[in-house]
Amino acid sequence: MSALPVPTPASAAEREWELLAGRAPRLAATASRYLEQIGLSLRPSSVVVADGALRLFVGYLVEHHPHTVSFASVGRPEIEAFKVWLTRRRTPKGTTLSANTIRQRLGTLRTFFDRIIEWDWADAPARTPIFGADLPVADEPSPRFLDDAQAARLLRAAAADPDPLRRLVVEMLARTGLRVSELCDLEADAVVRIGEGWWLRVGLGKLHNDRYVPLHPQLVEQLAGRSGEGPWLLMRNGAPLNRHVVTRMLRRVAARAGIGHVHPHQLRHTLATQAKLSTVASDASFDRVECPATRRSSRDPASGRGGGRDVQCCWWQPVSNRRVASGATMSHPASCGAEGGIPVTGAGVLAGSARLVLVDGAIALRPEAAMFEAILDGWRLQQESRFLAAPTVESRDKTLRRFQEFTGDYPWRWGPGDIEEWSVSLRSAGRSRTTIRAYQNAVAMFCDFVCDGRYGWATECEARFGEHPSQICHDWNTADHVADYEGDPARRPFTREELQGFFDFADERVAAARAHGRKGGLAAWRDTALFKVTYAWGLRRREAAMLDVADFSTNPAAPELGRFGMLSVRWGKAMRGSPPRRRNVATVMPWAVEVVEEYLAEVRPLYGSDTSALWLTERGGRISARHINERFCAYREAMGLPAELTPHCLRHSYVSHLVEDGVDPLFVQQQVGHSWASTTAIYTSVSGDYKNKVMRDALARAFAEEDR
Repeated sequence: MSALPVPTPASAAEREWELLAGRAPRLAATASRYLEQIGLSLRPSSVVVADGALRLFVGYLVEHHPHTVSFASVGRPEIEAFKVWLTRRRTPKGTTLSANTIRQRLGTLRTFFDRIIEWDWADAPARTPIFGADLPVADEPSPRFLDDAQAARLLRAAAADPDPLRRLVVEMLARTGLRVSELCDLEADAVVRIGEGWWLRVGLGKLHNDRYVPLHPQLVEQLAGRSGEGPWLLMRNGAPLNRHVVTRMLRRVAARAGIGHVHPHQLRHTLATQAKLSTVASDASFDRVECPATRRSSRDPASGRGGGRDVQCCWWQPVSNRRVASGATMSHPASCGAEGGIPVTGAGVLAGSARLVLVDGAIALRPEAAMFEAILDGWRLQQESRFLAAPTVESRDKTLRRFQEFTGDYPWRWGPGDIEEWSVSLRSAGRSRTTIRAYQNAVAMFCDFVCDGRYGWATECEARFGEHPSQICHDWNTADHVADYEGDPARRPFTREELQGFFDFADERVAAARAHGRKGGLAAWRDTALFKVTYAWGLRRREAAMLDVADFSTNPAAPELGRFGMLSVRWGKAMRGSPPRRRNVATVMPWAVEVVEEYLAEVRPLYGSDTSALWLTERGGRISARHINERFCAYREAMGLPAELTPHCLRHSYVSHLVEDGVDPLFVQQQVGHSWASTTAIYTSVSGDYKNKVMRDALARAFAEEDR
């Protein structure tokens, strides 16, 4: 007869939930359902944090607000009283909760309410009862790190420690920059040899990625022979280390060094700070994108097989492959003495040049791939030095990577035929002419950069591979820009009837939501006002999203409009690395003033946010241009309007309708911020009635002159 299974004892959290379920079953059921849902997508530690915050809040409601039996009935009175209770609550040590702890508790609850409202649960309140202003302002102190003298004393104390394991733990923290959890989770075979150097394979860490960290020769000696003790690299008495044991080890060594209390994470900050001060952009130890070590997913580091993107992989040397001039001399940051000086040469070299990116003595496992990455890094630096927008730089980088993947080769072997074949494939894939020309321009600019002798990349390619890059984009194999406007021919302004119907539909959505008490009424009111303001002042999406309340001002020429006679647009379209262009837009549609006044008086205060943004989300932040797109498309599809109408068509409609109404074209051009009248003319699409009226006026003037 088999033995009955021994039941697993319930944890303290489970026992507390059982008690709460007996007193507030609906609150406990909703919280349990929520924890089950987020457990499918979040890390266990994140679920534990949410569990603790919900248990605390439900327990508070049971004790202090027994009439609140569901989350749907939670309002501002309960939240405000809970905030006061949190500030007065004592920890087991008798101290009050820190501002960061209170912020974490309230922030977790706010996320909970946001999600169940978004998921449309029956137990969700009408709106989030926790606002951004409820969260204490988070302190942002600089990371704590050891100075050079303290770091040197700590390492000397570790070297003299009689316990080999304690010495190894402290030196690994100091010389690799690992997190405590990563150190404790190192497997027995984590030390690997790549080429002539030794590396430490770090498993999935905080950022959900694995990586390789170069090992200092002293650490290699201390780690020798440790792989046979068990499944973990660092063990004591047959058990793996944990963060508490590691912390005690470090504190004992720090006490012997006479430097006071030291937390393990301070050594990570120390290594990062030393690297920054040494002009090193980053190190493999910090699992950043800019690391010189190979960081791959499911890839054998020695063979280079598997998926993932190749990054330059070099032997042990604490030198990043970025922003370090050729000939620079460096020592390991954690092993520097009290002086720690690191001379760097290369002053006056152009940003993005080979001298500032490549490092002498770095041996790559895949030299061609490493050189291509280095050239892209240099091109990125060159574009950033011209203050080009980050999305522009990222887009060009992706284009070059796609082109390289298509050719299967590298810039020093590209030819004109490659760009022609790529263009044909893009055209076959349905890419528009404008998109293909943008891709061709990106490749052409990259070739100009890599061939420019001032940056030195052609010389480096010639020296390393016996070939040099050349310009592959010419007038005869790329598309020309000959038309003033190459956008979608179907795109057009709204007709006046369509625009009026669009605004009427938006108003009806607001009225219906308010009449039936539905969720989303506040957002619908905001969206209606947003679309009307976008049209009435001829704004782009980003310009509308970035508006602040203070951007409206009086216009001495139109005192009847009050404080809404002028709109300052501070986030206009930038050009060629310049900051966003500003302009003042005069109010020419008085009806829109009433829309803004109503929104500011009746809608925006209900969001409970203290930010300056004009258009707010339910969380009290600024809406995005993407949100404007999504809401516009939802309204357009609900009305059955043509798909070619976009939010930008509101701006086109503004221009066309003003011209139809007889407004001077120069004034319209200045209103929308166009540098050239030809651009404004592209926006203009007047109706047939207007053209007939202009024609009749011209004929009348001509016949009148003949009669004279």
